[in-house]
Amino acid sequence: MSSFDIIDKPEHYVLSDGTEVKDHINSIVAGMNGSEAWKVANIIKYVSRADKKNGKEDLKKARKYIDLLIDGNDDDKPFMLRTERGKYIGRNKVTDRIEINMNEELAGMLDIDLVWTDDDFPAVEQEYPWINFAAMEKEYI
Repeated sequence: MSSFDIIDKPEHYVLSDGTEVKDHINSIVAGMNGSEAWKVANIIKYVSRADKKNGKEDLKKARKYIDLLIDGNDDDKPFMLRTERGKYIGRNKVTDRIEINMNEELAGMLDIDLVWTDDDFPAVEQEYPWINFAAMEKEYI
């Protein structure tokens, strides 16, 4: 019986020492932000499977993600965070504090920035651990 499984342990994701690529990816991207981690994970995935699956096509895919990582020219779009109550979360441009329960009109009057990107979150989540950002809806603009 083979130690590979097309769903749980495909051969093209197992390295010569028997370890799985996903374990290395998890270790490498552990401290990265979402967008950066996603790009690095794809680079590792495509490079590690190239000789077992799609050859140069996988290497070209890896190169695409390397270019995105270097240039930052990806499709990350700015968004606003909507709470379950339909209000927004923003950052005060003067005090640099997080403001909750904002609507667009009030935010404009109080100089609250409601626009976020994925790169904002590592520091914000660490500074405000009691806010459950993951439960909020991203409204892309």
